Amino acid sequence: RLSGTPSPLCAPPAVPMATAKGVRTLLINPSGQELRGLLAEILAEAGAIVDEVATQSAVDMLIAAEVAPEARVLPSVPSSAEGYDCLLLLGSPFGVRTEEGDEEGDAGTSASLGLAEELEKVIRAFHNTGKPVLGICLGAQLIARAFGGAVRRLPHDPSHTALPVPLDGEAPPLLGVEFGWHAQEFTQEAWRDPLVSKALRGVLAQERELPNGKLNLKFQQWHSDTFDLPPGAAGLSTRATCPAQAFRVGGMSSCTYAFQYHIEVGQAMAELWCRNLAEGTDCYLPRDAWTPLRTPGAHAALEQQLASVVREGSVRRATRFTTLFLREWLARAALARDTAAALGGAWWGSGPAA
Repeated sequence: RLSGTPSPLCAPPAVPMATAKGVRTLLINPSGQELRGLLAEILAEAGAIVDEVATQSAVDMLIAAEVAPEARVLPSVPSSAEGYDCLLLLGSPFGVRTEEGDEEGDAGTSASLGLAEELEKVIRAFHNTGKPVLGICLGAQLIARAFGGAVRRLPHDPSHTALPVPLDGEAPPLLGVEFGWHAQEFTQEAWRDPLVSKALRGVLAQERELPNGKLNLKFQQWHSDTFDLPPGAAGLSTRATCPAQAFRVGGMSSCTYAFQYHIEVGQAMAELWCRNLAEGTDCYLPRDAWTPLRTPGAHAALEQQLASVVREGSVRRATRFTTLFLREWLARAALARDTAAALGGAWWGSGPAA
């Protein structure tokens, strides 16, 4: 079933956190080098059984990066949802744009687009059997593609650029990119969504004082591509520089979520990313071919701005949101698993390979 309406097994009732123990999570880290960040502790706390996989074709494109020690490198991603309870897709440096002729200058484009088609199939397999799906950054773009949304470059102009500090010394100018901690505007649909609204209200309940009297949630960004929401998707948050930020596929009972921004990034990863941007880190090039930022004092300015984001509480609030959202998402996976077991759902399988 490819209509974007999932199986009713993924249903709204809340489930206690303890029941998420043993949830079998397929974590696809496409090129293997991405870090789990905040997700690592939340998954461990929940008692999830995580099978992290990367694909050989994507790993082979890397030059200046190492595969995460937790990741198994496979010839291809699993072809079905069998043996797993939920699917989590991380980001990757490669692109999966759908517009013809939009791949100029990308490393390994034909290989990455072939992999994208594989990933779209497994996304649909999980969604159509009611097993929760969560995509972050590239993962969000893949979910958009899987259900009919286009993926393309952000326009290279100031109105589609969001940077934490002025970087006026760059030549060519750094345009068509969102980097750093930027506020999200959550939609009415988000405040009605059973998972996102619970996380938002949980953040509100924790905060004694809010800047300007309202919830102004910021998250780490780092992307230069964007997507159109798939037909029928519910937009959950937006920004002026890049309107497509987060969405849910299907109705209120759906557990397929996509976030363009990096809900997995906390302070430690954000500090690393400031350094990576300043050094011009490029996984597809040897280190001596990287192009560091030319703007004088760029790295120090990025670090100072991040410190101010930490002081104002934005990182704390984002961490709280991610924790609450992922806990509930895992609980829904446990509910779907237990419901299927009660119904004699043999398709649930025997679990991920060791």
